[in-house]
Amino acid sequence: MKPRLGIELALLVAAVAAERFDERLDFKSLPNRRVLAHWTFTTTDTDFAQPHYTLFPLGLGQILTTYDVSELHLAMNAGQWDYPSWGAPPGHSVASGAEMWAWLRSSPTATRLNITQDIDSRWSGLRSAIAGVFCASLGKLDGQRTIVPEVSFKPTSPLPAGRHQIRHATLPAEIVCTENLTPFIKLLPCKASAGVASLLNPHAMFAAPFHGLSVHFAGGVLTMSAQVVFTSNTVDWTLKSLLSRQIKTACPVASSSVLALAPGDEPSKTEAEARQQSDGAAHFDISTVATPFDLTMTPSGASVAPVAPVVMIQRTITGSAQYNGGLSINLFNTRNETVKIAYLESLPWFMTIYLSTLEVKLGGKLRPDLLETLRYHPSSGRAPAHFEPTLVLPPLGQVTLKCAMDRAFLLYTQHPPDAQRGWDLPPAIITVLSIGQDTSIPPQTESGRGLGRQAILAMQRPLGGDEKGSRIYAKTLLADLPTPDFSMPYNVIIMSSTLIALLFGNIFNVLTRPRVIVQVEKLVVEETEASEAKHEAKPNTDS
Repeated sequence: MKPRLGIELALLVAAVAAERFDERLDFKSLPNRRVLAHWTFTTTDTDFAQPHYTLFPLGLGQILTTYDVSELHLAMNAGQWDYPSWGAPPGHSVASGAEMWAWLRSSPTATRLNITQDIDSRWSGLRSAIAGVFCASLGKLDGQRTIVPEVSFKPTSPLPAGRHQIRHATLPAEIVCTENLTPFIKLLPCKASAGVASLLNPHAMFAAPFHGLSVHFAGGVLTMSAQVVFTSNTVDWTLKSLLSRQIKTACPVASSSVLALAPGDEPSKTEAEARQQSDGAAHFDISTVATPFDLTMTPSGASVAPVAPVVMIQRTITGSAQYNGGLSINLFNTRNETVKIAYLESLPWFMTIYLSTLEVKLGGKLRPDLLETLRYHPSSGRAPAHFEPTLVLPPLGQVTLKCAMDRAFLLYTQHPPDAQRGWDLPPAIITVLSIGQDTSIPPQTESGRGLGRQAILAMQRPLGGDEKGSRIYAKTLLADLPTPDFSMPYNVIIMSSTLIALLFGNIFNVLTRPRVIVQVEKLVVEETEASEAKHEAKPNTDS
């Protein structure tokens, strides 16, 4: 018995040694009394292939193993990320609604002919399982919303051996709420009882103008994060005033637990001593500070311009008609270097774009040479259409793409319950492929519109190491489709019911009323005789 117990203890120790959990909370001051809070929970499993988990979430690990998922990325956000005011986000996935994409490995027995069917089957099961874990409507990410991009989403880590395919889908109308945060917290080793996770207050989070949750798995590393932009009521803020909570104790299983302040943000009052980093950030080790832990932040008053993303985008549906129009896309290169990007646009099946009308302009002049490649997958059945142009943006240049577009007439049964509101279109996605070293500014950019050359120069910052491969999301659009008069069926039903009631009442009266033969002459004589007899029987009042 003792040798068996020793073996089990040895296996348990080995399993714990193969896993590591780290947590971190970053704060950054933004303009207009906004404060960005970014939670990051990282679980590393060096032996993920073995189905023994200690710190790694068991339910999530079983799903990833069952459907042979090499990479999984899920993000759910509410609100719009303000790139000009807030700069580049700490996490790339800031699209409104829900976004999910995964690299799936096909079965070894699958042939080349049915590999797509095998991947589709795994994708269907994966999204249903993940929807159950996070209590989200991810089951709606069916074939009408799923695409297979070729350039925009590359693996973030080397994929294991085997044949892989990617599936990507978005749900712009999905709203993140408490029922998503609760299962999110349950996947953490310490839940919300200790460490920086204890500051995840749903009342404070969901009252913020922007809040989101994300889950990323790749290469045996699970990264769960939450990013929230709070609005501070006062210039000074504390953890208590911002989140209505304090850190009462550290997470005992965390290898590292850090609360970090961005460079330029220094606490004005705290009982703990911060470790100053080389980049100017202040770090607090939660495992060593006295609890309950709180700090007071007082902005220095110096205006710190946000670091703009490499490319900024403005997307608009043009035209006043409901059945046709166009799509206008403005791309702004905020760097003084040539930037190569991949643009991904996904449109539902009832919207058709005409590539023959595609125009690429720089400073109002046609520049088709800026378009390197163009991949277009038309809609098949109810599947969405998507196109992926690869573009080269000149330094500080503004490139405009325009093309014509039609919107189909849908059956009244195909419209959603709130058809008059319109249809939410998925956000466009820009992926930075490379950043060149050409610092020349072409003359065409001098007359650029939109942000303006001076504004772009003001937001320009030195290049960072993570800008290559970064993603920038456009705002979701609301498409107004031709809608029928949904009150007409009601009017027809009411009118038809009224006519049927009138006709039925008359016919029923005729059919059910008994018929009696009456002799009119005999009846008149009898009535006359009865009247005379009554008159004679009346006493004479004159006598």
